[in-house]
Amino acid sequence: MTDPTMFRVQKRQVHATITLANGQNVRGCFFLSESSADHAGPERVDELLNASERFVPFQLDTETGPPRVTLYNRTQIVLVHLPESEVALAHDPSYNIARPEPASLLLSNGDRLSGEIHVVGLTGHARLSDFTNLRAFIYFEKPNQTVIVSLDHVVELVPLSGAPERSNG
Repeated sequence: MTDPTMFRVQKRQVHATITLANGQNVRGCFFLSESSADHAGPERVDELLNASERFVPFQLDTETGPPRVTLYNRTQIVLVHLPESEVALAHDPSYNIARPEPASLLLSNGDRLSGEIHVVGLTGHARLSDFTNLRAFIYFEKPNQTVIVSLDHVVELVPLSGAPERSNG
């Protein structure tokens, strides 16, 4: 008989606080692969959130009893706050040379964030709108904190660089 543990994929736990569309904040951890299919190194939280699966497993921290895993609909996730050690993983070489774009975001829950979006993975004179239309979740650098923002919950994105977005037309 085959040992089922030989087919088990090793996962690592990444602690986070999720802000949901209903205003609730939940603390716990994501389960991520030790290696990414897209780059060298471990899977990142933004990769998990940008995957095609509708529901994301999240182990809740509980005050009493054992931790329990809940599946969250990723369309209901507004923000993800990560520990600084996990945010450092997002800063791969392409992130470090990416063009930072100052921006202000108005979220569906009424919060406004000011900070920077690093335009990663586009060449030439790509617009901020080109980058934000490529994925559902992006890293957003606020002063003293980096969060992952669901672009589905961004009501308004205001570029603060002073230069208007160019049209490709």
